[in-house]
Amino acid sequence: VLNANSDNKDMMYALTLLIILLEISMGLRNVLMYNFETIFTNTAAIIIPIIIKNATISYLSVKGGLKPVLFYRLTMDIYKYVMPFTPDLGDYLTSVIGILLPPLVYMYPARFVDTELPETLEEKNEKKKKSFRISDIPVLLFIIVLVVLISGKFKYSIIGVGSESMSPTIKKGDAVIYERVKTVDDLKKGDVLVFKSGSKMIIHRYIEKKEENGTVYIITKGDANNTADNLNLTINDIQGKVKLKIKYLAYPSLWLQETMEKKK
Repeated sequence: VLNANSDNKDMMYALTLLIILLEISMGLRNVLMYNFETIFTNTAAIIIPIIIKNATISYLSVKGGLKPVLFYRLTMDIYKYVMPFTPDLGDYLTSVIGILLPPLVYMYPARFVDTELPETLEEKNEKKKKSFRISDIPVLLFIIVLVVLISGKFKYSIIGVGSESMSPTIKKGDAVIYERVKTVDDLKKGDVLVFKSGSKMIIHRYIEKKEENGTVYIITKGDANNTADNLNLTINDIQGKVKLKIKYLAYPSLWLQETMEKKK
């Protein structure tokens, strides 16, 4: 319908808006948006991806016809119907994929698709060559690396620092990349560790270890703290050891987290 009414912008806008509203209403039908955190999460994970996806599909349908739209939908949506289960990627990865993937899928056909077909094969091949640029590579690599690090599912992960307990080595608002560890032998005194205490992730330094009844416990301390942590950590509590610090990278997410906590 969009392709057939490509000359009627009001019709295109109205149809696209109708589809967006219908999909949002279905996506939010079982969600109660009762506080700022829930509103933000569902806006990032459901509403914005739906808007971007349908805007992308509308553009492709008008400019390229049915084939690029079918390719897009098969790539993005078919797995929901053919897989026995769908992976739970979490709110972060769902948001990133839903927001970034449609523009990336759109980017390449948009560079060479026209309302009219190229007159010659040479023109068509030339436009296809222009659809990929060397400058795209670092952008794509950056996005992939960032998604991998924040997902926490791979050997290396990234986490923001929300306190001054490791100052001046690592300050509030910095981010650290840490490497997962499997055994105590992977650690040595002086390593800065990322570990879980209750529901919190903490970044403190490994200062000593002790053994009781055959179990090895790790003792940690924040560089800015006067005393060691009152925790007996096992290797199961330790997420990894810090390999790299990136200054100021976590300030935006830290500000957002503090804002959401104030709104609760």
